[in-house]
Amino acid sequence: MVESAWLAAARLAYQLAAEILARAGREITDHAKLKDATAKYCENYKDRWCKVKPIGLDQPIDLADVYVPVKFADRSYLRRKLTPGQYASQFGERRGGLSYIDHDERTDGLKLAQSTQYLNVLGQPGAGKSTFLRRLGLAALDPTEKSRFGRDLLPVYIELRSLGGIPRKTVLDALAHEFSIAGFFEARRFVQDAMACGKLLVLLDGLDEVSPAILRRIVVEISDLVDQYPRNRYVTSCRTKFYEGDFHRFKDAVVLDFNEDQVKKFITNWFAREDCEFKTAEKLIQLLEDQGNRSTLELAHTPLLLNFICVVYSENQDLPRHIASLYRDALDIYLRKWAAHKRLSHPERQPRMSVELELQMLSEIASVLFKDDAIAFERVRIIELMKSFFDRQVDYGKSLSADDVLQEIEVFQGILVQRASDVFTFAHLTLQEYLTAFHLKQHNQIAPIIHQRLTEVRWRQVFLLLASMGPADFLLDQMAVASNSLLSKSQHLRELVAWVNGVVLPTKDPCEFAQRRAVALFGYLNYAAPESLNIRLGHYSSSMMFARLGAEFFDPTGESAIDGSLAFKEGFVRIVHDQGILRLNIHEFSEIDRRQPLRLTALKVFGFSNSDSNWHKEDQLALRDFLIAWNLILDCKNAAVSVTKNAWRRVSTRFLSND
Repeated sequence: MVESAWLAAARLAYQLAAEILARAGREITDHAKLKDATAKYCENYKDRWCKVKPIGLDQPIDLADVYVPVKFADRSYLRRKLTPGQYASQFGERRGGLSYIDHDERTDGLKLAQSTQYLNVLGQPGAGKSTFLRRLGLAALDPTEKSRFGRDLLPVYIELRSLGGIPRKTVLDALAHEFSIAGFFEARRFVQDAMACGKLLVLLDGLDEVSPAILRRIVVEISDLVDQYPRNRYVTSCRTKFYEGDFHRFKDAVVLDFNEDQVKKFITNWFAREDCEFKTAEKLIQLLEDQGNRSTLELAHTPLLLNFICVVYSENQDLPRHIASLYRDALDIYLRKWAAHKRLSHPERQPRMSVELELQMLSEIASVLFKDDAIAFERVRIIELMKSFFDRQVDYGKSLSADDVLQEIEVFQGILVQRASDVFTFAHLTLQEYLTAFHLKQHNQIAPIIHQRLTEVRWRQVFLLLASMGPADFLLDQMAVASNSLLSKSQHLRELVAWVNGVVLPTKDPCEFAQRRAVALFGYLNYAAPESLNIRLGHYSSSMMFARLGAEFFDPTGESAIDGSLAFKEGFVRIVHDQGILRLNIHEFSEIDRRQPLRLTALKVFGFSNSDSNWHKEDQLALRDFLIAWNLILDCKNAAVSVTKNAWRRVSTRFLSND
């Protein structure tokens, strides 16, 4: 809201206050003082509740500048009767957040608040519950938005965690305090008069943040207020897992993860102040939409982490090249930074264990489940894995209850999330992948998992994370060994490798030798291979892929003579002819009879017969897996913190090698 809008809000608040006092039969003895008090009340709301300070940002930003309308689903969606397997098959492949809900099941938050007198807002940590409640108050103060609630209301926002401590403070005390500090005369009486005529929008935020010692009292007080003053509108908020159905008159609704349109809108709003010149939002959106950043985009569907990503990008004008550091920071937000940011501390809550031990436990659970191809799982499976972990710990074997630990993680961290009746997942698939990679590295399990899972698409992100966690020499070396072991699956593939090594002219540089082998393979697959083979290979047979293979093996900086020109026959002829890298009669290939199919000429030039190119299904799959593996090796090299020259020479030597 601009300054003129806040002046209008102050006038509206004055009119409401005057109406409340008139209905209560109280005479206004000093109109100027009442105007000052209502203006101060609006100013306090603006200064205290209309600014947000994301983790990592030194200065707060205006709520209205970044707010994106949130979507809700009825709480009943958490009671869907699905097995973990059914849930994973329906939603698990969507990187747009594992709490995916169909469009027609999503309800706009402001419309829901307009139509619901008693609303209980549920959601995971960082889902935007507090921001939503504050935005409702802002909407009530803005005269242009008052129609959203059907009538004029005076908003009162209370952080329920403020009710703890000494002296004892009731919910009514907290409501009165908001008016008292603005200069209202007899503030408590004013609140009671306002509630008696149904003129308040009562916003009670963070039931889960109330000290357990006073929680039951606060629940009873809120219920009594609603019963005593039912004509007001009430909105409460609580973390989903914490809520036990305390408010029987309230409609429960769950805040959903952002969809991609909401992510884009949030980024656009976040960078609006600097975008006129630099187009920062557009650049970040394009970066997140890049196929290589899809896992980061998945994190962005949670408002808390999207804020974090915007801060990181604002500081660096890029996302970290080594993605493991970004995901570790995101995980750390769940483990400790969010509670610290909200100043939450409940020493009476048990159990307590170090963040380091919790990280070890979560990484073991993530890894075991990921190896079982489980991205969704039952509660009993988590409890079983926690008990197994605790039983092996010297100091925690008997002092920690797996049920209590899971409850603590669900309620206060949100790393593990209930998605259906008895279906749980990690908050983000990306976090499960990170924790899996962390566990493999910590426990020296990299080599076995490479030989077991190298060509499985689901494991691709885990290998990229392993590469970005530190020096990648051992990882790449093992991947190259495992890739070459795939050759044993197909006699036809071994014969192709033998042909490649036969036509390539030798060179002392192993990286250049690998490039020449890539060029030869490119030539065969693009000009001599049957169409059925290229269909089976899919995008792994594209010209640019082989151009990339050649370029990256030849020159780790990516600058090479092999480029997009390889997409055309003339480019291939030029490279082979100019650099003299293959034992082929390339002139015959370049001067083909236009009436003769290109493939027949290529077969003749390459020394193959038609029968040599009959690839059976198992041969095609072996070649596809081989190409998947080597593409992944190149991606891991690019993602790695460091790769030594000697290690990369060893890897290059193994590409399409007979050894």
